[in-house]
Amino acid sequence: NASDEVGELGRQHLQRHGKPASGQQLRRTENEVFQGIGQDFTRRGRGLRTQWKHVAEKRLQAKKWEDLDLIFPDVSGRPYSDYMVRRRFHSMLKTLDIPRRRLHDIRHTCASLMIARGEAVKAVQRQMRHKSAMMTLDVYGHLYPEDHAEAVDRFDKQIRLASI
Repeated sequence: NASDEVGELGRQHLQRHGKPASGQQLRRTENEVFQGIGQDFTRRGRGLRTQWKHVAEKRLQAKKWEDLDLIFPDVSGRPYSDYMVRRRFHSMLKTLDIPRRRLHDIRHTCASLMIARGEAVKAVQRQMRHKSAMMTLDVYGHLYPEDHAEAVDRFDKQIRLASI
C-alpha cells in the first residue's frame, strides 16, 4: 500500500534522527520522498508530489503541528474527522448537483466499474483490500456475467480434444 510506504518514510526519519521532520526537512527532494516506493506509485505520483508540497506549506503556516505523515492532514497535522469528510463530500455532491449518497457507495461503484471492464476477481479483491477473492465474490459475484453455459462448452471441447 503506497500510503503505508509513505508513512514508513516518516517513521524511518524519526528512527534515524530521533525526532519528527522539521518544516525545512519537510521540503525534501522528490527522491527522498519517493525512495523505496514502487514503480506504479511513482508513475502516478505527480498529484501526490503536489499534495506533499501543499502539506509542507500548511505545516509552515501552522501554529501547532502534529507530524503524523498524513497525505491529507487538517490544519494541525491530524486526520480529518469522519464528520468533516462526510460534510465536505456532501457539499461537493450538492455543488455538482449529484443526489446525496454515502461516501462508501463510491467504493462499490469502483468495484462495479472494474467488473464491468472485465477485471479479474483477484484484481478487484486487491483494489477493495478484501481478505480473499471469495469475499469479493460474495459481495460482487452477482455483477459477474453469467457464463456457465460457455464454461461447460469449453470444458466439453477440451475433453473431446483430449480424447482424440
